[in-house]
Amino acid sequence: MHTKQYGSWSSPITAATAAQAALKFSEIAFVGQQLYWLENRPQEQGRVALMSWNSKTGESELLPKEYSVRSRVHEYGGGALLVTPGVIYFVNDKNQQIYSVDVAGTIKQVTNKPGARFADGNASTRDGSLFYVMEYHDTNVINSIVTINPATGDITAVAEGNDFYSNPRVSPDGTKLAYITWHHPNLPWDDTELWVVDIATGEQHKVAGDADESIANPIWSSTGQLYYVSDKTNWWNVYRTGEANSPWSLDAEFIKPQWLFNRTLLGCSGDMVIAGYIQQGITKFAQLLPDGAIAAVDIPFTDCGGIAVEGGMMAAIVNTPIKPSSIIIYDLDKHQYATIKQSGSFPFDTGFVSNPVLLEYPSYERTSYAFYYPPANPNYQGLAGENPPLLVHAHGGPTANAVPNFSLEVLYWTSRGFAVLDVNYGGSTGFGRAYRNVLKHQWGVVDVQDCVAGALYCVQQGLADREKLAIAGGSAGGFTVLSALAFYDVFKVGANHFGVTDLTRFIEDTHKFEERYLEQLIGVYPQAAHVYKERSPIHSIDRISCPVIIFQGDEDAIVPPSQSALIYESLRKKNIETEYHLYQGEQHGFRKASNIEHALENQLRFFMNVLKIQ
Repeated sequence: MHTKQYGSWSSPITAATAAQAALKFSEIAFVGQQLYWLENRPQEQGRVALMSWNSKTGESELLPKEYSVRSRVHEYGGGALLVTPGVIYFVNDKNQQIYSVDVAGTIKQVTNKPGARFADGNASTRDGSLFYVMEYHDTNVINSIVTINPATGDITAVAEGNDFYSNPRVSPDGTKLAYITWHHPNLPWDDTELWVVDIATGEQHKVAGDADESIANPIWSSTGQLYYVSDKTNWWNVYRTGEANSPWSLDAEFIKPQWLFNRTLLGCSGDMVIAGYIQQGITKFAQLLPDGAIAAVDIPFTDCGGIAVEGGMMAAIVNTPIKPSSIIIYDLDKHQYATIKQSGSFPFDTGFVSNPVLLEYPSYERTSYAFYYPPANPNYQGLAGENPPLLVHAHGGPTANAVPNFSLEVLYWTSRGFAVLDVNYGGSTGFGRAYRNVLKHQWGVVDVQDCVAGALYCVQQGLADREKLAIAGGSAGGFTVLSALAFYDVFKVGANHFGVTDLTRFIEDTHKFEERYLEQLIGVYPQAAHVYKERSPIHSIDRISCPVIIFQGDEDAIVPPSQSALIYESLRKKNIETEYHLYQGEQHGFRKASNIEHALENQLRFFMNVLKIQ
């Protein structure tokens, strides 16, 4: 065991290791005994591959490398995969059209509508017709739900006229279609409605959804019962249509914020619901029985990226702090699970794994939450009387949440002697609607306060060095970073990853999905123009006195590069130490391994130089 300054330890976990291991699973689906999922592969320039598995033949890849399965509806996408018996439908990233691949491997283009993007498909068991969310880009961006004839590619509108739609789900008998809809300025976690359409007659009626209620994730059971999630009692709980109250009331969230389509924590087996639910940022699993009983599913995971159910089997994308993301199959009768695949290996001593601790701490007259990852390296200890440098991470969204997952990017820091604090500031999901609503009209205040308070709490508890506090975040988290640096003298250095710098420019430049998001987070523009200016870091650049490193994708349609360039030039003019790294071919978040690696290495170098770590 070597004794050396925190932050300067040698580690086998390199930036290349972290970047190459950033494989991500999504959109898991079952048909019979065949399991399907998507893999985002940084080592293939961010290509998304379609994978299949069964117990007899094992794993196989179903598409040639020229295909990448990704939707760009709402820019964030999701819902690019639809699996039906004998035929798989997918959205091809290159042109955003729907394609099919059959069991023989024959690939066909189904739709041919330039300017259209598709997501969140579902198929009728009656005639095989497809139902999709379609986002058409012309002079304006128009969202609707359409039905598509898979043989001809003909497209017919089913629901239109509202600002947004999601979750078209056909009943088992093929006669009804459920869907979610909402209007500006709401987002899916604000006010949404659940509607059901009679497919034969086109007659529609609203099933659920009132003011200040978020409805999500409709799912039909095999017997025709419609389930959905609502937060009308503060928590996103599971309901059945026709019942005013949830049979399974818990202080828990049965869904994640719907930034992406088809992000479900629910599956059905008969009239039994299989669910993941979140309490204080940690996911647990259960069977929700028809009589209202809740039977725990005892598996050792802390986060879930998707659930699929077929008969007595549950497949899930799961995570834990101590090993890479996995795909598992759980036998509901035997109460046993098997791991099908991990997103990577960890060929290092387990002493390099930092186990997070949930912190609850006081923050400006409320309680906030964070996961604290201590330094972890079996070969090193810090100098006597020294506390580690702390990297505070502000998650994106801001309506999202920090989860205690295995992350080589986190271990990249902790194995070098940094501590990491991943903050679930006010506004984060997983803590009820009231906690989410704390951020209403308070973005740039509450989130910043909670990050500042978390850092100072760690100092008070002897978990961090007061003179070596750093902060980093991406997107909305980047805005929080810049705001913390402008309005508080706490952090010594910051890293802004494609963050918002000018709120007024953001509402002028951003995409349809979020173009009125700031009405919820800041206020109605232009009536609240003075608040937009006061909260924008670019207008308080004179108050930033510490170094900042900036990372940006040149194809980002959510936070355009002009935002990052603006803060960089302003810092330069003020002679603040700064760097700007612009990555070609990257959008909102980096997908290419080489860019992930470059950003990590340069952020570490920059931080060590500023914090005087040698």
